[in-house]
Amino acid sequence: KKISKDVFVFSLGFSFDDGLSFEPKLSFATQDYYVIGQKATNALIGLIQGDLNISNEIIKSNINYKESFNYKES
Repeated sequence: KKISKDVFVFSLGFSFDDGLSFEPKLSFATQDYYVIGQKATNALIGLIQGDLNISNEIIKSNINYKESFNYKES
């Protein structure tokens, strides 16, 4: 099996642009964990104070396609 032809490799939560050498270069997504923690903490405080209006929120990830994931945007 060949990476990027037969199988795609994708990492979440760690930037592989830090000089680490992988062949082929790994695709990755990073997230703002500070913002995620802030939102989770605020939701927990709200629940403790009796606010039962729970909502979902999408927090964008930064996606970096490299050689390990042959993605073609249409």
